[in-house]
Amino acid sequence: MSLEENSLQPVDIEKIKMAVRLHTPIEITTYTLPRAMEFYIQDVMTEFLKYCHQQHMIDPLKFCLGELLTNSKKANTKRVYFQEKNLDINDEMQYNDGMISFKEDTLGNINHYLQLQKDEELYIKFILKVDDDNVLIQLKNKAILTKAEKRRINEKLKTAQKYSNVQEVLAKVIDQTEGAGLGIIIIILMLEKAGLSRDNFKIYSNDVETVTSILLPVNQEIHRGLNYINYAFVETCAQIPVRKESLRKMIELLSQPEVTKDQVLSLVSADVTLAAVLLKRSTEIRKGCCNLSTAIDLIGIENLSSIFNEANPVIKTDFEASSEEWKHAYDTAFYCYNLAKNTYGGTVDAEEAYTLGLFHDFTSVMRASVNQDKLDEIKEKALAKQFSPEAFDMFMYGGCKNECGQSITDKLGLPEKLGMVIRYHNCPWSAPEEIKKLSNIIYVADSIQYYKSGLIEYYQIEPSVLELMNIHSEADLQKIINEVESVM
Repeated sequence: MSLEENSLQPVDIEKIKMAVRLHTPIEITTYTLPRAMEFYIQDVMTEFLKYCHQQHMIDPLKFCLGELLTNSKKANTKRVYFQEKNLDINDEMQYNDGMISFKEDTLGNINHYLQLQKDEELYIKFILKVDDDNVLIQLKNKAILTKAEKRRINEKLKTAQKYSNVQEVLAKVIDQTEGAGLGIIIIILMLEKAGLSRDNFKIYSNDVETVTSILLPVNQEIHRGLNYINYAFVETCAQIPVRKESLRKMIELLSQPEVTKDQVLSLVSADVTLAAVLLKRSTEIRKGCCNLSTAIDLIGIENLSSIFNEANPVIKTDFEASSEEWKHAYDTAFYCYNLAKNTYGGTVDAEEAYTLGLFHDFTSVMRASVNQDKLDEIKEKALAKQFSPEAFDMFMYGGCKNECGQSITDKLGLPEKLGMVIRYHNCPWSAPEEIKKLSNIIYVADSIQYYKSGLIEYYQIEPSVLELMNIHSEADLQKIINEVESVM
């Protein structure tokens, strides 16, 4: 993410939208937290919450975030201050002695201590992430809680239980050693007023840093509306949308007396909907086939004309759509093929990986082929049932597309494995063991497409999955991109 004049740029907003759509994290790191950065972080969170349809949480969370950022910055300043004073921050007596002069000394020379924080790489990391169930807001700072700090935090959390509203708290002053000590108490009360509980707020330390998290359940009203819209959309998916030009090329090819399997395979491999027509038929012969070459053999070249023709009721061509979704599918499949050949010791079928990669975003292809009248009809039905119009906006931008895609492949009679991979390709760590390797490959291949387009950054790709692909740095990723593009 970038920082410019305290405001979000169009590229920032597009990256936020993409992070919500793909369930990838947004991370911002600062060492000194200047005011401009604080405003920027607040703006990023505000925009993120809007796209997660959590507008009602923006105001209370902006207050909470302001308090937590201040606490994180203060915690890091303490570390360099105690170090400079040759005091052991983990010794309770020395801690108490140091805190007597901490506020006065640091406020009078704050730039000096901020520079020390930067030199020591004492970071503050702000993280946002959404998944199917929750929105995570997280702060990390490179300062492990001392026993004294843990005790004071626990005391404040217990104190919060004694109050029912913020006004009661403001009538008292608590813990002069650490300042008024009201921040955490007010955060808890504000979260409770917004419908959350103490369990939605966590502070803990690991071996290297302190982590503060606020967990929001997804907007259930939006979620229910989205489920209804997805169901209504799947009901319209009775046919496979094939572009007229693609079908014409296939018909012309199959009319040639000397047509070869490789020629057919070349056309089918480049168009996800031609592949869908092929796999639908081959699945009727043998379930579970996700290899396009094998599917051609099962049907027989001489029989392909019976499915690739305008009279086939499975096919529809009366739609207008850009080639963007088709191209994304092809490019991802190409990377899947190459990743499969070069990872997991060659134990993954590269041809099958190609096919599954081709179908990973099948929902977007299907949605792009639906005319506006049909979409308006779905929206009107949802509104008639009093679902929020925001649910339809979320659907159009790809909300719940993975579950929807699995339902579409089931409805069309496509191989079950296609639906499973669509379901888990954005979260391969949750995939069943039998498709985990394939899901990992497709996840990385798909991420590469968005990375190349500048819509996500390297850090947003799950590190544990990259490691499985032997990708240990951004340079490794770029090397793979260069190698694959040289042969595309």
